[in-house]
Order: sequence, then structure tokens, then C-alpha cells
Amino acid sequence: KLNESSMAISKISLLIAIIFILPTANHAQMTYVPDDNFEKALINLGFDSEPLNDSIPTENIDTVKYLNIFSRQINGLTGIEDFKELILLQCGSNNISELNLSNNPNLEQLYCHSNNLIDLDVSMNPELRTIHCFNNKIAMLDLSNNLNLQTVSCYLNELICLKLPESTELELLYCHKNQITTLDVSKNPNLLRVFCNDNRLNSLDVTANSELETLDCRKNPDIICIQVKDASIAAQEKLWFKDPTARYSEDCSETSVEFPELKNDISIFPNPARNYISLSFEFAEPQSVSISLNDLSGKTMLERNIYDVLLVYEMFEVSKLTSGVYFLSIESSGKSISRKVIVE
Repeated sequence: KLNESSMAISKISLLIAIIFILPTANHAQMTYVPDDNFEKALINLGFDSEPLNDSIPTENIDTVKYLNIFSRQINGLTGIEDFKELILLQCGSNNISELNLSNNPNLEQLYCHSNNLIDLDVSMNPELRTIHCFNNKIAMLDLSNNLNLQTVSCYLNELICLKLPESTELELLYCHKNQITTLDVSKNPNLLRVFCNDNRLNSLDVTANSELETLDCRKNPDIICIQVKDASIAAQEKLWFKDPTARYSEDCSETSVEFPELKNDISIFPNPARNYISLSFEFAEPQSVSISLNDLSGKTMLERNIYDVLLVYEMFEVSKLTSGVYFLSIESSGKSISRKVIVE
């Protein structure tokens, strides 16, 4: 009887243990997905079943390699961390403001464009080959750990700083329409296309990019010189585009010092302007000078030539010009200086 009582107690104890342990075990196998639209998308893909309960079985997603949740009105991707085998993530055209991919080390292709991302950290994704994060609000993007990257598409953001990997794999770079001031492509010799137009670049060196087929660096008014391996060849490239005030040179360090010496700074007033602008400066020695106002396409809108002068003071009427950005080019002794002028 004692043995029977002990066995009965043991069975009861085991039953109690099962009752308490099973819910815990089940809970441990669930992934928290608080965004209803994300959960709905996963239900539609067959990874979960209704009703919505802010969770999905982890075993249904932890081996998934491809996930397409494009344009599903998703606000957050909490739960993506359990897609541990993910290779491709398409989450473009949603309302996502934060994206944590640190637990997705196998990710090779990321499409997170057209969201509300302010920050994007892909430092824990060493296998990444393609990233499309354009049309967001990202201010800084560090890709230095992504040595396998082949395509970077980060245009239409608020980028101030873009750090590229030191890699021979990178071929396509689309970083136009940002606020980038410095772009280093010296460690990417196999680049084929670079679109860095509509930024705030003050210099550009492509001497290391011998495979470059397409280069667009227009609408960077602070670039006066683009350093290249051979200026004569660069000038003949049909798919290379620059501002009319910029020039190709094998040594851009000489750009500013070759212009005739000035006694004072070049003054343009007012700028922005509506009716007139005045240009004034003084040479150290008498010089002949050619002054032209060009639009962004390089078309000359106003032009003036002055001979053997020390002091230059000229007025230009701009009231009849279309509002926008222009470049005032000042040429003397075969060299030029340019300044941006805004017409309102």
C-alpha cells in the first residue's frame, strides 16, 4: 500500500509539473509580433493563423530564407529577429521607423526603401550584397563592415555621411539627392556606376576607379575640380556628367593657387537676389577677365569681358531669369573660379 501511495503521489507530481511546464515551453516557442499589420502579413504568407494575438510560432519562421512584406502598412518589425536564416528581406513602402537586423547574420539582400527610417545599422550583416534604402530619412550610413556589397542604393535620404566598405566587390553606387560633403571611392576600384549628383560635395577623386562607365556629379556647386587619371580621356567620356564650373584634372591641388592673386575676397551681393547682383574684387596686378553667369545645364545666360583692370565692379540684371541656382564663373589667365548664385 505504501508503494501504491508513493506511485500515486509521483504521478500527481508529474501531472502538476506537466501542467506548469507546458505553458512555459509553449511560450518559449512564440515570437512577439506587436504590429498587427506585420502579423496579418505573416498570416497571409502561411506562417501563422488567426486570430491576431501579437505572436506567432517561432518554429514557423526560424528557417525562413525569403520574406516579402512589401507595402503592407507595417509600422514596426519587432519579431524579425527570430527569422535567423533570412537571406532576403523586402519590406519597402511601409511606415517603418526602426529596423534591427543584428540577429539576421545571413542577410544578403535588403530592400527597405520608402519608409520612415532615421537610422539603419547593418554592421552585423557581413553577407549583405545588395541594399536598397532609398527614400528614407537616414542621416548617417556606415557600410564599412559590409565587404561583400555589390549594390548600394541610398539616394533621397538626408545623408550627411556615407562610409563605404574597402572592397573590390562594389560596382553600383546610387547616393544622389542627399547632403553628403565627402565621398571616398578610392578603395572601390571596380565601381561601374556612380550617381552622386545633388549633394554638397566639395571634392571628388576617381583616379582609382579605372572601370567607371557612368559618373554623374552634377549639382554639386562646391566642386571646382574632379581628380582623374587622365583629364583628356575623362572629358571625352559620354556618360560622365559634371557642372560646367567644374573641370577634370590630374592634380586638383593646383586648382586654387593657379588663379591670379586677389587682394580681397570676391563679393557677390545680394545673394539670393531678385533684381540685380553686384560683383566686386581686386587683382594684385592688372588682368583681363571673362565673367559669365551659367545655369545648371551650362548654358550661358549673361556674359562680360573686361581687359587690363585691377578693380572689378560689375552689375548684372537677373530679374528676367528663371528662379533657381546659377554659377558665376570668373576666368582669368586660363584659370577659373566659380561661385553659386541663387535667383529668387
